[in-house]
Amino acid sequence: MCKYDISAKLTELRAEKGVTQEDVALALSVSNKTVSKWETGASAPDIDMLIALSRYYDVTVDRLLGLENGKADTSRIIADEFKGLNDRSEIGLRIFDLAEAIFPAACRSAGISKPSTPESPAALPNTDTPHRNQISYSDVFGFTASNDDVNLAVVQLRNRSDFAWLFDEKKQENITKLFAFLSDTDALKILAFIHTRDCSESFTADYIAKNTGASLLKSTQILDMCCELEICDKLTAHLLSGKQRIYRSYGDGLILSLISLAFERMSGFKHYHYNFAENCKMIGGNGK
Repeated sequence: MCKYDISAKLTELRAEKGVTQEDVALALSVSNKTVSKWETGASAPDIDMLIALSRYYDVTVDRLLGLENGKADTSRIIADEFKGLNDRSEIGLRIFDLAEAIFPAACRSAGISKPSTPESPAALPNTDTPHRNQISYSDVFGFTASNDDVNLAVVQLRNRSDFAWLFDEKKQENITKLFAFLSDTDALKILAFIHTRDCSESFTADYIAKNTGASLLKSTQILDMCCELEICDKLTAHLLSGKQRIYRSYGDGLILSLISLAFERMSGFKHYHYNFAENCKMIGGNGK
């Protein structure tokens, strides 16, 4: 009978996780001595403890027992691709390598290419030909667009609640409140400005008014709404001249994504370089 010694694997996994034997013992409610015996091969964990160890180290029991047959789980494969990469440019380039390997046809049709050198200031899709790709099924929708105005990717999956929140009156109120806010042209101008590099992370309503052309009153109202939506936060500064309300924002990618999608729907390109569409009836049916 073949007996597999998991002691080396347990030692390796603990080193990867960056924890001590004491940390493992506390997490699994066993003694330090027990963990030490597992790692020296003096004893082996029972079946229940094997399951607990696999959960703790986020690996399969097969990996613990050496029964993988050379096949690693997807998350492990992807994690290994980024080992030793600390520079953001290197990580960005590796992301493009993976995308091109997984979706070669889509990358070619879109004209996407990665930056030629790791020294590039930002790893962003570059394309000479504007493109829009769309895939639609009942359970999944995917959309990508890359052009001078919009550069984004969206994936929408059917959810467990089956979009029940869309029929909830209170949640409808909250959703329409956001869209009503975004429908104000002054709000769009202010949101655009606070997302630029020219705008300081901390600012006053007066500063925003002077740089956007909106009135001071309107700027204050819009910034207060931004705080309610958690796009900004605010505090009161006590200065020699009196109290001054200071706003602060680091930008909000979700808001920019919503606006970008609205632009793409209403003012963007209407053709697709790649389009596969059955139906997109994602509400209702057995998608759980």
